Amino acid sequence: MNTTRVQSQWWFPQFLLSVLCATLLASCGVVNIQTPARDSHVNSPVAVNLNWTADMQAGTNVEVTLDGADISNLFQVTGNRTASASIVMTPGLHTLVAGGNIYCWYCSGGSYSHTSTTASFTVDVSPGPSISLSPNPLNVDAGTSANGTVTLSSPSPGGVSVTLTPQGSGSFKLNNSIAGQPAQVTLGANQASAAFSVTGVTAGSGTVQATATGFSPATSTVNVKPVIVSLSPTSGAPGSSVTVNGRGFVPGASVRFGQTAATTTFMSATVLNAAVPSNLNGTQNVTVLAGGQTSNQVAFSIATAGPSPVVFRSSSTDVQSFNFTTPGAASLISTQSATASPGSMVVGLTFNGTLLVRSSSGNVQTFNVNGAGQITAASAVTATLSPVGAAVAASSNLVVRASATDIQVFSLTGTTPALQGTMSAASSSTGTGVDFAVVSGQSLAVRGYSGGVETFNITTPTAITLRGNNTGGGLSSTGVGIRVIGTLALRAYSNGLEVYDLTPTTPNRIASNVTGGLSGTGVAVTSDVQLARIVRATNSGIEVYQLSGTTLTKLGSMNGTLSPTGVAVAMKGTRVFRAHSSGVEEYDISAPSNITLAGNTPATLSSTGVGIAVR
Repeated sequence: MNTTRVQSQWWFPQFLLSVLCATLLASCGVVNIQTPARDSHVNSPVAVNLNWTADMQAGTNVEVTLDGADISNLFQVTGNRTASASIVMTPGLHTLVAGGNIYCWYCSGGSYSHTSTTASFTVDVSPGPSISLSPNPLNVDAGTSANGTVTLSSPSPGGVSVTLTPQGSGSFKLNNSIAGQPAQVTLGANQASAAFSVTGVTAGSGTVQATATGFSPATSTVNVKPVIVSLSPTSGAPGSSVTVNGRGFVPGASVRFGQTAATTTFMSATVLNAAVPSNLNGTQNVTVLAGGQTSNQVAFSIATAGPSPVVFRSSSTDVQSFNFTTPGAASLISTQSATASPGSMVVGLTFNGTLLVRSSSGNVQTFNVNGAGQITAASAVTATLSPVGAAVAASSNLVVRASATDIQVFSLTGTTPALQGTMSAASSSTGTGVDFAVVSGQSLAVRGYSGGVETFNITTPTAITLRGNNTGGGLSSTGVGIRVIGTLALRAYSNGLEVYDLTPTTPNRIASNVTGGLSGTGVAVTSDVQLARIVRATNSGIEVYQLSGTTLTKLGSMNGTLSPTGVAVAMKGTRVFRAHSSGVEEYDISAPSNITLAGNTPATLSSTGVGIAVR
């Protein structure tokens, strides 16, 4: 009886001990998977970290399986009861089981028991190494270069070749390749970054995509900005014409004076023509908007003109100014004596916005003009003797004179011209014409002579060079007129009119001879900036032409006063002023097929030629 009772009493403590051992075993004898956590999302390679809170049986190792495959050999047990490994895994759901023989001192007087833990997790698609481009955006001026940088997030031990591909625009070049073509950037072993160059060609916006095997691509924006190099002239009244010289211009480009858009004519990638907007005054910053990009600013002074327009006429002995404010009712403002020009067919005259410049058969003279149009003599300098006279063109700081045998360039400081260079030119027995041009960044003098057109590089006035000479022009027996609009030169000769493209080294005639009225004693030409009204003056009247593409079309003509000693012509809007041997005529060409003569104003009789300019 006593024995039965003792056994019954011992059964309950044994049951409690068994429950306690099971509880303690579950809490302290398990290999724990610290990372990755259950149901987590991770990237490959996956960091697996294990730990346990009691000793592992001697001679055994932690036991790990991944999706049923034994990977225990990847783990190393350390003295602080931990083990870890970095494992490359494919994207998707994975199951990790970790276990081992762990000592438990609570049970059966201390023993080793095998336990394990399971964790399921998802490996996401790894982004992998990538490329980046900087700066973004990359801004560059047309005609110049800027550097960008290719950077790898993870440099390659074997080196990488990165392909740069322009997209959406051919307005720039990569590493001096052809515009619109891809380029290569090579990074050496373990090299993290490398530079590349972008050269602006024409205004616009595009992108560059960088690609390389094994790397995520990158894209950067490239903005090419138009550039203004110079304005000619740098001042003028509302309605006057301005030539904008620069780089990167595209069709549709707009010239702006301050915030006001001007009527703009695209001539080439380097030349725009614009009309100064009305209702503006003072100094305005001129910019060009092209391809969605805005250029640098260049200041332009909008002058308040005196009596408008003022027409200047040179004769063989003087210079005169006339007030043509009221059409058909001109009045003389002033007369200023000038150096006699004997035996010449041309007495050149031009107005640079400030000074009146006259070229006789033997010198260059300058004259001041006040707001009312009154003329006073300023200075004079000797030039090459030219029996047939000499044409002249002037900017704010240069004067170019074309004689029968050469071309001369003078600097202009204040009112004083100073000779900088002289170069021989094709002989012309019947007069010359001359004008400025800017082509491919070069400052040119364009000279018309009796047999063709030649261009001179005057970028360095002390070292003039011949750029090209087209000797195939229509032969002129009675004079030549030249007018440059952008990169096109208009040449008037005794029998007609021609148009030359100045872009090639040798001027290229793009419009064949157009037969006009024969001019017995002189010829001249002028035009608006749109080439919609080209006026050729002869010794007996005027003719109006239009240029469309490479086609010259005669729109109308009208006879005027016969001039036995040469003619000159200028225009302002649709008003044309023709200087002849005894006066100045005014024509209205608003309807070219029905030209009207508004008036004929007497002037000093000229025995050897005339010149004309208008303000």
